Amino acid sequence: MINYNIMMPRNLLEIFHENKELKSGTLVGSTLIGKFEIYGFIPYNDIDNADIDSNSYFPLSMISAIIAADRIAFPIVKNQFESAEKHIIVPIYRKIRYSSDVHKLLLKKTYVYSLLNNDNYKRLRNDRNPVLSQLKASCSQVSVDKDMNQVYYITSPNEILMYKKMSYSIDCVSAVAPSFLVVCRFINSVTGGISYTIYPPEDLFPLSK
Repeated sequence: MINYNIMMPRNLLEIFHENKELKSGTLVGSTLIGKFEIYGFIPYNDIDNADIDSNSYFPLSMISAIIAADRIAFPIVKNQFESAEKHIIVPIYRKIRYSSDVHKLLLKKTYVYSLLNNDNYKRLRNDRNPVLSQLKASCSQVSVDKDMNQVYYITSPNEILMYKKMSYSIDCVSAVAPSFLVVCRFINSVTGGISYTIYPPEDLFPLSK
């Protein structure tokens, strides 16, 4: 007789909500592959996975992707009716936190996922004379300090805080996103080399070392 009362192990997303933090180097498993190491985390929106560009497809497959230390570059199809591809570069972060604290971040130095389509945000990041009044009007979390000539992003409690290095302090936030995906690496049993894959956190389960 099947015991339907057997408790399933908690997935990585549940662990994250409980511990409020995840770091690269953690060992995890999935139903397909028994053992991974977390290489890092990438910003994501689990409500609309095309949030980076409404005409773009954000693939979870690592086929044709290139890992370059702290970022992933892979081809992305602009439109299903077009055959041409371009590369999109997605930063990889080593630590993420879930906090109820509010952080005031210098916007120019912060990768804010929800603003990636905002022209004035792009201009600010690239020193190309953004219209700050329009940037502020487009996002209630943007604050402009005219006296200091600085633009800030005020985080909300439901956002994921991401860090380039595990050694960074709580206030040294590198990126902000509504959700995240996990970049994992493992020893390929066929090639013997290291392979990479991307998983939603709810499909991974922590392993003991």
